[in-house]
Amino acid sequence: MSTMGLYESAYWLSWFTWEALLTTLSALFTVLFGMMFQFDFFLNNSFGILFLLFFLFQLNMVSGKQCYMDTGAGVGVRLGCGCPIR
Repeated sequence: MSTMGLYESAYWLSWFTWEALLTTLSALFTVLFGMMFQFDFFLNNSFGILFLLFFLFQLNMVSGKQCYMDTGAGVGVRLGCGCPIR
């Protein structure tokens, strides 16, 4: 994309913004549905703490996936995943 004039920082910022938006919605719905179905874990803990927990966990998983995809399947196999992507 750099041949077309797109800065690498613009690409990564747009990717992170989109993933953060999806992660926010997913974490919000996870906590809301957990409270709606009255699971004890969700009712006995603060909404903000649960939202932060799920948001940070999901954002970490998405970032880890992106790093894994960028480095290729060789790293995953060497780390013991054993499931090459390509």
